[in-house]
Amino acid sequence: MTDGTTTGKPLRRVAVERPPSFGDYLQRLRTAGSALLVTGRTDEWVQRHASRKLLGHPHPGEDAEPRYRLAVAVDGTTAADEFLPTGSEMSSPAPRTIHGAVASTRGATTEAAGTVGRPGGTPASATLADDVVAAIDEFAAGGELAPGQLRVGTTSLLPILEREGVDAATEFCQQVGDAVRRHDGTAHFHCPLPDGDRQVGLLNEVVNARVELRQRNGDPVQCRWHTPYPGLTADTGWMDFG
Repeated sequence: MTDGTTTGKPLRRVAVERPPSFGDYLQRLRTAGSALLVTGRTDEWVQRHASRKLLGHPHPGEDAEPRYRLAVAVDGTTAADEFLPTGSEMSSPAPRTIHGAVASTRGATTEAAGTVGRPGGTPASATLADDVVAAIDEFAAGGELAPGQLRVGTTSLLPILEREGVDAATEFCQQVGDAVRRHDGTAHFHCPLPDGDRQVGLLNEVVNARVELRQRNGDPVQCRWHTPYPGLTADTGWMDFG
């Protein structure tokens, strides 16, 4: 389902009519596939906490469909397995991790940053996206996946934004998000910038919703959803991301 326009590119999956409730909206995301942008300037441990929740309980129950989990580290230094739910390594099928080669350039000038590439001039983020899509296709090779079975999460997009720019980050999210939605799964991308940041607004064009995080003074991690429907966004408010 698209928003009805034609640009030559796959579009984010947004329903034409406003769902009657936030719960109905979440159910649509679960059954039709979704890509989420996780925003808010937070520490990495907060992002790990959110990923473990979004990637699903490691033991969902005997009657539940098995989950296919993929944790993706954008750079070469972040440990992707630390973003997986505790105990998921014992689940079947076992979760997978992929480590990209996008180097963080925080503090570097734009001229010095440039674009990290692979042989042939392919940006590192494009190579990583291809690797993620290939892993998703391997998950699906054994047969059609049920809605919600596929869960994909990435670490911070900041290395791509810093090294390659917002267009490359948008393309990465779009390519991975489209692959996940084809199998009615859920993808999430961490972008630890203020939710009102200009780059967040650009990335928002290729996701279904944003999940804004905050953590204050030892309080529990909280989240606030931003949907394409302003009324539903206002209805959610801040809630514990427990």
